[in-house]
Amino acid sequence: MKRRYAILPLLILLSFLSSLAASAFASFTVTTDKSSYYLGETLVIFISGATPNGHVLFQLNGPNGPVWAWEETAGSDGSLTYELKLPTDWPTGEYTLYVKDAATGNTATYTFSVSSPPPVVSVVNLSANVTVVYVGGAVKFTAYVYDQYGDAMANVEVKLYINGEFYASENTTYAGEAEFIVTFGEEGIFEVYAIADDVKSNSIGVRVLSAPTAAFIELTASETEVEAGDVVQFTATVYDQYSHLMAGVEVNLIVDGALYDTKTTGTGGMAFFLVRFDAPGTHEVYAAVGTTTSNIITITVSPPPPTPTVTTIHLEVDKTEAFTGESVTFRATVYDQNGNPMPDVHVTFYVNDEAYSIRTTDTSGVATLRIMFGEEGAYTVYAVSGSVQSNSVTVTVTRPPPGIPTAIYVVVGLVILVIILLVFQILRRRGY
Repeated sequence: MKRRYAILPLLILLSFLSSLAASAFASFTVTTDKSSYYLGETLVIFISGATPNGHVLFQLNGPNGPVWAWEETAGSDGSLTYELKLPTDWPTGEYTLYVKDAATGNTATYTFSVSSPPPVVSVVNLSANVTVVYVGGAVKFTAYVYDQYGDAMANVEVKLYINGEFYASENTTYAGEAEFIVTFGEEGIFEVYAIADDVKSNSIGVRVLSAPTAAFIELTASETEVEAGDVVQFTATVYDQYSHLMAGVEVNLIVDGALYDTKTTGTGGMAFFLVRFDAPGTHEVYAAVGTTTSNIITITVSPPPPTPTVTTIHLEVDKTEAFTGESVTFRATVYDQNGNPMPDVHVTFYVNDEAYSIRTTDTSGVATLRIMFGEEGAYTVYAVSGSVQSNSVTVTVTRPPPGIPTAIYVVVGLVILVIILLVFQILRRRGY
């Protein structure tokens, strides 16, 4: 019994020595879970044949040299597993992993490749050309798809959702854009978003309003008091229920309860009408679009003024006494019933009750006549236009006084000359 217990320590020693021998002669290796990786993936390293519980040194070299170095401890069986997440900013290319058993000095290497991960949808941006429309209006939505590198992605299926329900799908163009035209047929607020490869875009709220209808019409007139035969311009301005001007709307103009004319509003929401009023009195005017009517404007039309007629002719003369051979000027001014001078009126001048000449009044209503009387006598002159006769003026014509003989002028001249000479001679003798 004692010999059996004496052998036990020897057996333990032999077992330990055998394990050391096994570890000394085991192959020291390093591998990874695969031979190629993408940046950002996790690299799994497997070590076998290391010194049990011994230190293992690591160094990872990239395309441009060492990128990482560290130390780990092997397990009791000489194995080791280590995970390393490859940073996304490391260079791509071939990598070599160097490991060393610190106790035995054994080394091992393993080479693998690292590349950039393939592009995947990372961001989806959604935009809309408008966010408020009327029922029946259309909105253009554009989805922009980008990968993790910020580059636009082509040929990616984009799905559009409205209030959580699938609406349509489109593939992106080379520019990474997918367009959707959505027509909204009912009122409400709608949430719209896009999804590409399970990446959801921002949401856009679209407000759909009821279609605009004419709710208010403002009617104005250029004037409200006119004479018969005058024309008045009316302007009808149409607003919808949102107080917006309405273009392309047919507006009826009603005069005294009857349709007068129909016009279409322009871009400014206005329709223009020209109405001629011939009948004196008051007239009610308003505009209508469907059942919507404007304010009422009352137009007061007065009778037209009477046509100007010749009522008075006033005759003037520049002189009432003249010598034979002299000219006398007559001016006949024609007035209407309102006392206004009348242009372009034909006036006949009479001399001693005989028609002498016809003249036409100028812009001041004046007709002018010049007469040179060759014989002595009294001449009565008046003017007539239509049935209206002017006042009469009388011009008395006489012979001019007899003239002084020429010889007398000669004698008087000689006498004056002699007197001048005598005065000059006297002054000279006296020394002046």
